[in-house]
Amino acid sequence: MNIYIINLERDAYRLEKYKKDKEKYIIYTAIDGSKLSDDNEYLKKIICFWNISDKLKRNVVGCLLSHINIMKEIIEKKINKTIIMEDDAVLDFENLDKINLDELPQDKMIYFGGIFRPTTIKNNKDWSYSKCIKDLKPGLNEINTESYKLGGTHSYYFPTWECCEKVLNYLESKERIRAIDTEFISIQKKRPDLCSQFYYPALGYLDINEAKQGFTGKAYGIPRNMKNY
Repeated sequence: MNIYIINLERDAYRLEKYKKDKEKYIIYTAIDGSKLSDDNEYLKKIICFWNISDKLKRNVVGCLLSHINIMKEIIEKKINKTIIMEDDAVLDFENLDKINLDELPQDKMIYFGGIFRPTTIKNNKDWSYSKCIKDLKPGLNEINTESYKLGGTHSYYFPTWECCEKVLNYLESKERIRAIDTEFISIQKKRPDLCSQFYYPALGYLDINEAKQGFTGKAYGIPRNMKNY
């Protein structure tokens, strides 16, 4: 098992919670969006809200490129059984250790942690988190794109480097691109051959105090101090 933690150098304090199990993690230095050159390819092709600040736009691109670069490393080194996490998340090793990873589907990316969201902003008012989780079973579940979308990149899993390559090829084929979690939401709906399942309860979940300090963080009033998405 390979576990990548994406961490900005200026946020080194976030690594404290990993020290107890530090031998299990690979700390990956994130791309600092504030240091990207103005002619960076992804700064030009990123799609954001029209009124987004330059600082936030650069944060989004830095995050996107950090995930993409880890995928490139996985493919280049032909690494299998890989979890990618952001540094405001923690892993539930007790439950993770109970899973036989070889028995999971080997041809797709699998969510190990994220957040349920309404399918559209319009149906946010009538949308219910409790209804989303009502019929879920422990273990793998199919993402029901008619009822919710699974956002966030708290923790996701590539069984093989080949399925990682498929996701990267999809991302790099796009002339315009959005934030990484938004792209993953698009994959759920349009490319279920790349990702269509998630593990429940979440194996990777937010450290809520650190998540609140991040550059994004509101999630439709859903309680964020729990493990189950």
